[in-house]
Amino acid sequence: EKDDVPVDIKKPILLGGQPSAPKEDEMTNYMAVSHVTLNPPHSGSVKCMAVIGDHIWVGCGDGIISIWSSKTKQIIQELDSSDDCKCGINALLLVRDTVWASQDNALTIWNTKNLEKNAKKLKNSPYGALSHVGKSVWCATIEPPNAIHIRSIDNPKKVKKTIPLGDTPAGCMLVIGNHVWVGLFQVIAVYSIKDCTKVCEYQGHQGMIHDMIFHKDHIWSCSSDKTIRVWSTNGECLHQLEGHGSRVFQLLHHNNKIFSASWDKTIMVWDPEECTFLQELINIHDDAISAIVSVNSTKPEVWSGSWDKSISVIRTANFSSSQENISTSMEFLDQIATDLGEDSVVEIVEMPESDKKRKGGTFLSRK
Repeated sequence: EKDDVPVDIKKPILLGGQPSAPKEDEMTNYMAVSHVTLNPPHSGSVKCMAVIGDHIWVGCGDGIISIWSSKTKQIIQELDSSDDCKCGINALLLVRDTVWASQDNALTIWNTKNLEKNAKKLKNSPYGALSHVGKSVWCATIEPPNAIHIRSIDNPKKVKKTIPLGDTPAGCMLVIGNHVWVGLFQVIAVYSIKDCTKVCEYQGHQGMIHDMIFHKDHIWSCSSDKTIRVWSTNGECLHQLEGHGSRVFQLLHHNNKIFSASWDKTIMVWDPEECTFLQELINIHDDAISAIVSVNSTKPEVWSGSWDKSISVIRTANFSSSQENISTSMEFLDQIATDLGEDSVVEIVEMPESDKKRKGGTFLSRK
């Protein structure tokens, strides 16, 4: 186990020159964004992340799980679950005092109270998406026959029930009340938790559905078709949001905003109330962004993981300013940098004007 000591990172620099100046005395909305890439990089591409207490678990394509301290921004421990082969970590799920790790060839279960103890490994159980449902964990297979295996938390070796899925595997799962929403190829299938029967299905996406989150009575989904959709709980598609240039891997609710991570190496920020585009975060990673998590450290942060094998820590702050403040007040700009932390580069970007937003069941695009 490595020493848990503070990391030494350089002070921030304000980039990008002066934002476009509003008219005198007119208030304009801005977003200040800071990010820093943590060292060292991982030995494999980052595939998934999970917040476990004060730590962030990072699952990589070579079977290594790195455990980072949210406070010191350092790796404090590495777990190797790959045995003789390099089998990637596809998902990490906290279940009571254990972390379930789905892999390309196995399901590995770690005891968070005793990581030195050998983990339970169920070989020949290749899984992708995982979901904690009552006293069970639903495990989606990644090889035919496509199915969801329901395993007891108390006796994970036994598959209590199997739900066949047909031609495509499940890309994600989300518990909504007494049902589990399962993201498939072009379809969201809804299953009853009580008897595991399919209740209904909703269509809309034109590709694999990679992630779903629940926010204020709405379900947000993202897909390989480059879009994000917002659904009512009865399956009505309320909004379709466009902007990413490639498949969208993950969604996150953070600081009253929705963040989306994509193969196109960008993170986009959305207004969950208006369902409109707010900002695009670029130059954070050099390859596809595969995972994002919300971390409450000394300040609220978004941690992002990428196929470039790196982890970045992102902080954002929204503010309104007049021309006088944003153009001439270095004290004001210094305060923004201080609020975001003294460990990263800071940029200030202008937010879209409110009259550019469109509401209702319309097709939305940032372009």
